[in-house]
Amino acid sequence: MRVRNLILLVVAAIWFVSPSGVATSQSDSGPSADSISVRLAGTRLYFDGEPSYFNYSVRVTGPNGYVGEVFSARRPPSFRLSDHGAVDDGVYRYEVTAATREVVQYSTPRSRSTNGRDATSQEPRIGIASDGSFRVVNGQIFASSEAESET
Repeated sequence: MRVRNLILLVVAAIWFVSPSGVATSQSDSGPSADSISVRLAGTRLYFDGEPSYFNYSVRVTGPNGYVGEVFSARRPPSFRLSDHGAVDDGVYRYEVTAATREVVQYSTPRSRSTNGRDATSQEPRIGIASDGSFRVVNGQIFASSEAESET
């Protein structure tokens, strides 16, 4: 549990370091949110990402206070709605984050001794995030263009 919280903290820290919300690399060929895709099937969401991504975190929110989270260290996870509470009809939103193998490149040198980690820790990795929404009707997931426009 401590490792999971630490990983989520690192991904969140990377998220806030970049002015655009997602840390980016120096090259134009860096990761993009399009690199993580979602498939909706029955009562599950399946995520697919680049083989080099790791530490996936998925959060789904929905009607009547529905919140569910899953974590996978090595591969893209799947998410079954009923594992996290009652599945009411309505619009649900998801966010998936992952770490890449790319290291954050700072514009000014940073000392490893002042980053709060011990000297043997890894450099912060560039994170990637993707989000979207879907509609649940009679317990089944449907992609819906009106799901994005509804609040």
